Amino acid sequence: ACFGQAAGEVGCYESVEKSNGDTVSIAELLDMTRDAAYNALVSGTSDEPLTRFYIGWLYLNGAENASPDDFTKFVRVGLDVDIDEVRHERLIVGDGNMMHLATAEEHFGQSSVEGTHPDDAPISHAHRAILLNRAQQRPELVALIAAVAPRDDSPMWRVLETLKELLPQGDDLAQVTNLLQNASTLRTDANKKDSEDANRQLKIEL
Repeated sequence: ACFGQAAGEVGCYESVEKSNGDTVSIAELLDMTRDAAYNALVSGTSDEPLTRFYIGWLYLNGAENASPDDFTKFVRVGLDVDIDEVRHERLIVGDGNMMHLATAEEHFGQSSVEGTHPDDAPISHAHRAILLNRAQQRPELVALIAAVAPRDDSPMWRVLETLKELLPQGDDLAQVTNLLQNASTLRTDANKKDSEDANRQLKIEL
């Protein structure tokens, strides 16, 4: 739809030029349109490439099976990530012939540490929160939020809001909905924990 609209607009003119005077070719136009459409799609969620991949694919293609070639083509669309990294991070899983976006459990498998570090991708933080909420591990969930998402505009919360709109019916969606319903209380408890930890550290230093 974006390609057709862009081509129709350009077709009204004899030529289209860049700011430096160079003529824009049809191939360049399509590349620019593709990148602009994708960036508009995922804007406001996260700039982190793996998260952009997950959210973008989910929006455009859902959680159904697709061929590895489809995923490979998709990561070339304005993403600073390659398919090998996506596979290594287990954001897509399958038997090699058909693959699908990983659920939270498929993403982490038996790992108990992935998604707990502040520098992990926001989609990893969101998946870890889903698993902790499912297991009713509230102290660990509060600790995670204190570390990576103490504010309502933290990337993890924006990702969870987006997942709520895009995920198919299932347990991941149920956990996301529950997390968002309790977000304010969880953040309050997380910030209280941070304050208590800071006071405890101050007493130790004194």
